[in-house]
Parts: sequence; structure tokens; C-alpha cells
Amino acid sequence: MAKPERLIDRVYENFSVSAQTKTFFVYDIRGDVARWSPAALELVRLPGEYITNAMTMFEAQIHPEDRNAFREGFQRVKKGEQPRYAASYRIQDKSGEFVTCDLRVFIVRDYANRPAYLSVAISNRGRNARLDTVTDLPNRFDYFSDLRDKKDFKKPTVTVMIGTTNFATVNRLYGYNIGNRILKDMADMTVKLVGEKAKAYRAQGASLLLLTGDLSVEEIRAIYSKLRTFARNDLNVDGTNVALEIAGGAVVLDDFEIDEHTVYTCARFALEQSVQGRGRNLVVIRNDQVNEGNRTLSVINALRTSIANNCQGFYLVYQPLVSSVSGMLEGVEVLLRYENAKFGQVAPGLFIPAIEKDEAFSKLGTWIIERACMEGKDLLDSFPELQLHINLDYMQLEETRFRHTLLDILTRTGFPGKNICLELSETCKTLSPLFLRDEIYFFKSCGIKTALDGSCLTSLNLIRELPVDMIKVDRDMIANIEKNPTDQYMLEAVTGFARKMHIDVCVEGVETESTKNFLKRFPVSVYQGYYYSEPVRLQELRTLPLFRIAAV
Repeated sequence: MAKPERLIDRVYENFSVSAQTKTFFVYDIRGDVARWSPAALELVRLPGEYITNAMTMFEAQIHPEDRNAFREGFQRVKKGEQPRYAASYRIQDKSGEFVTCDLRVFIVRDYANRPAYLSVAISNRGRNARLDTVTDLPNRFDYFSDLRDKKDFKKPTVTVMIGTTNFATVNRLYGYNIGNRILKDMADMTVKLVGEKAKAYRAQGASLLLLTGDLSVEEIRAIYSKLRTFARNDLNVDGTNVALEIAGGAVVLDDFEIDEHTVYTCARFALEQSVQGRGRNLVVIRNDQVNEGNRTLSVINALRTSIANNCQGFYLVYQPLVSSVSGMLEGVEVLLRYENAKFGQVAPGLFIPAIEKDEAFSKLGTWIIERACMEGKDLLDSFPELQLHINLDYMQLEETRFRHTLLDILTRTGFPGKNICLELSETCKTLSPLFLRDEIYFFKSCGIKTALDGSCLTSLNLIRELPVDMIKVDRDMIANIEKNPTDQYMLEAVTGFARKMHIDVCVEGVETESTKNFLKRFPVSVYQGYYYSEPVRLQELRTLPLFRIAAV
């Protein structure tokens, strides 16, 4: 058949990068046309790469007992009732046998925010795909297996994670196919530089992993330096030099009780520190390294163990939010703390950045919401209008069942949605604005308010597209607000814009009465900071003068 319009090919090319699987297809909802990858055609018996009457053709490959569930699930996604869908079905392969496959379905919307395409990744449970399709390197699951083997034989290792800081820009400028070629060149050079002394893997996104028991940290630094030079000066595509900036993190493991997933989490944490550092030098984490009085690897391992044990050791504290007009308590922000018998109080600045990208964070995030609703319900007895501000990370929003989980918590705890304000962290800016808007409208339908938490510039950029109820101004802008004219002009712009948009503004970092009085010249709705109270446990919150006044 003739090739369909170009747009399906662009969606196909984009998804081929993000899917991290060779087995997938892209489906044009309105045209009922699909484009199947070569690997998918090796699995399923279909007449060609481009299929018309596509959904009916695919449904015929589903086991008869699974077809109703398949049809219902795809209809919900096609109607836009849920942004993603994941399920398992028995699919007839080319030999005529039915094999169990996991399907992950993602919506691509048009400019009118209507579902236009479905991108469908297929994972055949009977075929364990071990190689990454772009770099030809083994994937991170091979890394976990190899690290376990080395731990079993008590071999000290170093894990290195190398990432790029401008890969999204490269993809935008040159296209995904060029981006893939660049990533392949980076992988090839990495393998060449380490030789037989380390094994390379594809990690998540545009990151690479190294596992070695033979290279010293000094040798790794030298290899990292050569790789930076190569990325900056020697990447060439069709005669065009493409400059790539990289960052790197390393974890030295000599404590064999540490879980391999903890090592991976710490490597991601070290990489993030390198990205944020001025020189983007290799950041090395050692288990004997003192950080905030704690041994980093052991602390993160203890955190993951605690999460697995029903979040033992974690607890919540609350910081008041105070009306700028009445001086009365309007709400509390829920903050997470951790205490361990071995390490004592662990500073949030250490464990939150490290753990929030860990796969275990999903369970912890659910625990935070549920515990906050359980404890917050007692507060409503004294203060029925109180707003419970709960922070959300982008990984929580991306979870397929997050909406269901949230509604289930509200039902079981009996906490009213109208008393919740979900604060979207700055990391949420990595998500599609259309997806965020859908989620916010869902929250609104439940009576839940939303706030943007982050830098003012980020908030202003997002608020043009997102129907949030509040902007939170970071304490960094408030620290010198009385003396710094630039901060004053910025705050004036943000609060003036928010007022015209009928959006409340909460200013964090109100530490003194002088700051509070100075802020009265701006249209700020809510104050938050140590002037009113540090974050305290629930029983201490009840003793604060603010709470006692509100409860009268």
C-alpha cells in the first residue's frame, strides 16, 4: 500500500527513541492505520509494515479469551479517559502459538488536545531482550545481575554513570535519528576507552553505565576526561561537529551488604550532583565518605530497607501557612523526615534528592499522602477550612495508577479533597504541559487545589498553560528582598501577574517580622517561614499560638 501521511512516521521515529524496545507500533486513531517496527513484525503475523483497518487486524491476533479486556482497555485510552495504559495479553506469534506479552500504551495528542496517536510498546515475556536497540550495549538489568555476581564473590567495584546535559537540545536541533547516532558513537568510544577493564551498559535516558573491578578512581577520572574531550570536540555527523556536554558520577562499593539498587540510586544521585556542579567534574561517592555526619551508601541502603518495611523510620512534620490579611492559619505544608537508630536524624537535603529518583519512591510517595490524610483529618476537627499542602514529584504523576491511588486514599481516610493542595515540584516541568493540564483538571474535578512550587521564572512560564490555584515563591528570592532591588522587581512582576490571573501567591522563607512587614507592599496571599514556626510534628503543631487561635 502507499505510504500514509508523514506525521505517523514522525511519531514513529520519536517513539523509537523513548520506547527502549525494538518491538512496538504506532497507531493513527482517526485513520485506523498503524506502522509496525521490524521486530514487532517478527513477533506477530501481519501483512506488512503499514496496516490499514489496523485495530481489527491486531485484535484478531489476541487470544479470544483476552479480546474483550483488550477492546475495553484500548477504547478507554482512545477516548482520552486515561493518559497511559498497561496490561498483559496472550498474542498469537508467527508460529501460531499464543505468548504472553506486556503492552504499554501512550497517548499522543493533537493541537486541540484530542487523542491522535497511540504508541504501543510490546514486551514478549518469553523473550528476554538484553541488548539496548540504540547502543548495542546490555541494559541496566544486566548490570544488576553482574553487580550481584561480583558482590557474591566479595569483589570491590566501581559503578560509573555518565550522562549528557544537552542531549534534548541535540535531538531538537538535529532530530532523533542523529541523536541516536551520537549516543551510539558515545557508547562506542566509552567501550574503546575502558577496554577489557570495565563493562559498559545503557542506563535510563541518554545515560551510560560502567562496572569495573580493575580500574582505580584515578584511572576512571582520566577516562572521564578523555570522554569529555571527545564529546566536546570529536562528535561528527555528516560533516557537522556536534558538541555534547557530559557529567558523571561514580560509586565505590566495598560493603557487600549494600543492595545493588542502592548503588544504582547513588550513581544517579552522584550524576545529578555533577550536572549541577559548575565544572561538571566526576562526583565520587564512597561508603566511608562523611556527608552530613553519615555514610552515604549505607544511609541510602537503610532508606530503601525502611521503605520496604512499611516506611519504618519516616515521619511527617508540618509548617504553617499564614494568611497575609488576617494573620490566621490557612494551611500546613507536609514535609518528610527520617530517623534511624544507627544514623540518627538524617538531613532531608541528603536523602530526598537521592531517593526521589529511586523506583522505591513510588511506595514512599503513596505513604506520605496516606499518612498526611490520616493525621490531617484530626486537624480538621479543630480547623475545618485548613489546607493540607502535599508535595508531588513528577515520577508520582507519571504512574499509571496515580489517580486511582489518590482517590482510594481519600475514600479510605475520609479526608475531603477540597482541603488538599498538591504542590507540583519544579521537576514536573519535565512533563508535557498537556499532560500536566489533564492531571490538574482531574484534581479540580475532585475539589483538589494545585500549586506550582519552584523558581518564579519556571512558574511564570508554566502558568501560561496550567490552571493552577497558587504560585509558591522560593525562599531564595526572599532572603535579601529588603535590600536587593532586582528581587523586588521580580516579586512585583510575579505577584502582579498572579493577581491579574486570580492566582494566590505564597511566599516561603519569611524569617523575620521585618521581612513580613516589607512584603505587605506586594499582593501576597500567604506567608510561610520560621517567623511563624519551623516544621514540627503534629502534637507540637497543636501547641502553636497560631493553631490555638484558629481553633477557637
